[in-house]
Amino acid sequence: MENIAQKLHHIAYITWDMAKTAQFWTEVMGLELVGHVSLPKVPSTGEDYPYLHLFFNLADGGELAFFEVRNVPQMHQEVGISSALKHLSFEVASEQDLDEYRQRLEARHIAYSGPEEDSFNRYIYFFDPNEIKVQISLPLRTPKAGDAAAAQRLVEEWLAQHADASFPLGLESAVV
Repeated sequence: MENIAQKLHHIAYITWDMAKTAQFWTEVMGLELVGHVSLPKVPSTGEDYPYLHLFFNLADGGELAFFEVRNVPQMHQEVGISSALKHLSFEVASEQDLDEYRQRLEARHIAYSGPEEDSFNRYIYFFDPNEIKVQISLPLRTPKAGDAAAAQRLVEEWLAQHADASFPLGLESAVV
């Protein structure tokens, strides 16, 4: 099957405090607020949920978006999954850029962990005002052509070791 998706257009999260969210993503992360939608109902479902939807521009042209919705009970972002796993990761080009983010966090007394390192990246982690885990990643090496075959072998080994693991929609055959 051909991949016709060009790039990530946007990813959207909910917020219960748009002012704190906008301040964090513009002042700490340096993203530009580039658009908004405000409607009394959800267009796709017709549900009576008045909302404000803000869009913040990423350097690659994609966007990060947030909804502040009225008449919806507040809940955690990461329902059903550990916040240790789910996160947004943003790539930086240099050690100086990674350090710039650390300085921004320290200046605003925002707790972070790291820098840590794996075989591909050096990174730091922290949380935004909405409990969304954010990672700033500095690539240490670029994946090579042979990495796909090695990754496929690791997936096959994982599945063999965890025979009870099941993937929905036949995804086990789509892993490369």
